[in-house]
Amino acid sequence: MVSIQLQRHETGLYTEHGLTVNQVSASYGVDLQEFTPRGTPFVRLRDKIARAARAGLTVVEVGLDQWADAVAAVDRVWLASKREGAKEPEFLVGECGGPRRLTAGRSPA
Repeated sequence: MVSIQLQRHETGLYTEHGLTVNQVSASYGVDLQEFTPRGTPFVRLRDKIARAARAGLTVVEVGLDQWADAVAAVDRVWLASKREGAKEPEFLVGECGGPRRLTAGRSPA
C-alpha cells in the first residue's frame, strides 16, 4: 500500500494496522535565516539559479491580495486537469490567505 500526503497525526492509524510509514519529503518549508544552498545536494539548484540570473529573471515578493484571483484561476485549471471528483490537497498545495508569502518571477521586458 502506498499513500502520499499523510499528516503527522494520521501516521498512527497506519502503524497500528502493521503498516510501515516512511517520510518521502519535508523540505517544503525552510528557515531562510538558516538555509544555505551550498554543498553537493544543491548543485543543480545553483546551476538553475545562475542560468535564470543570466537570462535576466528576477524574483520579487508580490501581495497575495492583488494576485488572489489569478492564483485561484491557476488552482481551478490544475484541479480540472485531475480525475473527476478530485479535491485540492489542503496541506500540500496550501490555502490562499493566512500567513503566506507569494513570490513571482519577472523576466526582462
